[in-house]
Amino acid sequence: MLATQRGEHQHQNRRISFVLLRTLWCFGFGRALVMKISGRDVGDGYPVFVVAEIGQNHQGSLEVAKRMIVKAKELGADCVKFQKSCLTAKFTRNALLKPYSGANSWGST
Repeated sequence: MLATQRGEHQHQNRRISFVLLRTLWCFGFGRALVMKISGRDVGDGYPVFVVAEIGQNHQGSLEVAKRMIVKAKELGADCVKFQKSCLTAKFTRNALLKPYSGANSWGST
């Protein structure tokens, strides 16, 4: 086996080991996994904990975000998840400068 192939093989083995360890950790090595979220037990043997993802769908509006939280609660969600992105890290300069006026645009760009 060439040195480059050996290095690639070792890297692949580490990746497989990581996936296996992560899987074992997720399943708790055969133990029931339970954690507390806001004082509530969540995990094996407990009711499902529903997370409604709002992400960035509030389009920067605090009022829209508040309405979405209320609606998520009405529909049975236990909590909501928001998301923040750094657009300069996600997109190239050209992509950021390109006009976007689609139906879901947050405003003129």
